Amino acid sequence: LEEPFWAAFVQIDRMAALNREAGPEGGDRLIADVGAFLLEGAGEAILFRWSGPVFLLVGRGDRQAAWRTAEGLRAAVEAERRFARPITVSVAL
Repeated sequence: LEEPFWAAFVQIDRMAALNREAGPEGGDRLIADVGAFLLEGAGEAILFRWSGPVFLLVGRGDRQAAWRTAEGLRAAVEAERRFARPITVSVAL
């Protein structure tokens, strides 16, 4: 039997405002930093940069596994203080 998989889009919130505050280079650095952070917390899931501040996360498991991973990453980004400014992400499963 094949194991089910899930996919989630993860978008950095308020990216236009963050680009205005930090400039284009700062915004690009922030996207890279958030991507690296998501990758650290993604476990065995695969992370892709989709477009701009949007990432695609693909993992194995059922809906509960998808929800736990997505919500865990969303909360972890919100709680993380290593970024230059407070960052939040929105997740769509």
